[in-house]
Amino acid sequence: MSGTSWHGEFSYAFLRELLEMAREREDVRLLAEGVDAPGLIVRHDIDLSLERAVAVGAVEQDAGVRATFLVMVDSPLYDLDEPGARAALARLREQGHDVGLHMDLGPRGERDGLVIEDVAPEVEACRERLAAVLGDEVRAISFHRPADPLVAALAPVGEVCGMVNAYAAPLMRCYLADSAGAWRHGDPRPVLRDPPCDTVQLLLHPFWWGEEHLSAAERLEAFYHERTAGLAPFDALAFDRQLATVVRRSRRTGLLSAARAGSLP
Repeated sequence: MSGTSWHGEFSYAFLRELLEMAREREDVRLLAEGVDAPGLIVRHDIDLSLERAVAVGAVEQDAGVRATFLVMVDSPLYDLDEPGARAALARLREQGHDVGLHMDLGPRGERDGLVIEDVAPEVEACRERLAAVLGDEVRAISFHRPADPLVAALAPVGEVCGMVNAYAAPLMRCYLADSAGAWRHGDPRPVLRDPPCDTVQLLLHPFWWGEEHLSAAERLEAFYHERTAGLAPFDALAFDRQLATVVRRSRRTGLLSAARAGSLP
C-alpha cells in the first residue's frame, strides 16, 4: 500500500463512504465467524469511549453493516459496571453488532519467547467477566498495542481461550487501521475497492470519528475538556495522565501547545 503521507479523514461522511464500499462487497462478516472465511471484517477496538462507539455503531446500522466492537474490562477511562456502560453495550447489540474482548496485557505481552499459554489464565478471567456483563458468550478478541513478542505468539493461533483471534496470520494479510488517529498505510479506499486477498480486516477506532473531521490532537483536546469540565485541577491532571497511558502516539492540542511554549515540566 502506498500514499503514506495521507493521514486521513475522520468525518462520519468519510466513514459512510467506506461503509458503502464495504456494503457493495456483499461479504461483510463478523470477526467471530473465524479466521479462514473470506470477507471484509469491520472491527472496532474501544480504548477510550463507549459513547463514541455507540455513535459509530448507529452510522453502521444505518449503512446496513454489522461490525465487531471489542471492549476492555479494565479500562482506566470507562467502567463496565456502571449503568451507562451497560446501556452502551446493550445498545451496540441492539444495533446488530457483536461485542468481544479487547485485552491489554501491557508489559506481560512484551516478554521474549512469549507463548499464549503464559497469559491464558488472565485472558480467560477477562473473558468470563465480560461474558457475565453481557449475559452471553464472548466470541472474539483483540489486543491493545501488542508488542512484537505477543504479535509473534498470536500469528499462528486461530483462537485464544475459545475466542477468534484478530491477530491470527490469515486476518493480517490485508489489514487497514486508523491507529492513533492516522491511516498508517495511506488511503484505505483503493484497497477496499480492489482487495489483494480474500479476507480484509478494517480496524476503525470510534474515538477518532465525528460529524466533522478533526485531527487526532484536536479530538483528544475536545475529549479532555468534555471529561474534565467541573473537575478540580488535581483530578483533571489525573485524567490527563490516564488519557496519555491509553493513547501514546498522539497528544492533545493543549499539551502540544504547552510543549512548544516550553511550559511543560
